[in-house]
Amino acid sequence: MTLKKLCRGCKTRKPRSAFNLRSDRRGQLQSRCRMCMSIYLKRHYLANKAGYLERRKKRRDRLRKFLSDAKQKPCS
Repeated sequence: MTLKKLCRGCKTRKPRSAFNLRSDRRGQLQSRCRMCMSIYLKRHYLANKAGYLERRKKRRDRLRKFLSDAKQKPCS
């Protein structure tokens, strides 16, 4: 097993401890180091902020409706 891995973001070899585990593949590491992943996610959020805010508003509205409906029904 190699002790270093090439980061796809900054193109440098870093220790495997600088990478997070992938959530969809057991035991595999992400292709970007933690620092590059942080930068990537911040840029992605800023580029898609309107979509994130719209989804948040829809989730909040659904939750408010659910809670309002639940409060109006007596417990059985």
